[in-house]
Amino acid sequence: MDVGLGGAAVVVSGGSKGMGRAAAESIAREGARIAVLAGRGRVEQHDCGTARPRAADVVGIPTDLTDRIQVDAAFGQLGRRWVNSTSW
Repeated sequence: MDVGLGGAAVVVSGGSKGMGRAAAESIAREGARIAVLAGRGRVEQHDCGTARPRAADVVGIPTDLTDRIQVDAAFGQLGRRWVNSTSW
């Protein structure tokens, strides 16, 4: 199902397994740029599975979502990575 996310920039927290991973993979299939934020050791292997070839960009960023400094750092990294995008 196409919900119009092609070209969008999307952040999924807890996207390394379960419902979060399923959401990340669905969004990637739409052609969006996607960032998966999850704890260390879980996000490093995330590649959005078979949807990866259709995604505009996929990045996994180890982030403790209870730590404001880590969340700010993750969004700073995304800003630098996607700064030239028209969808940011």
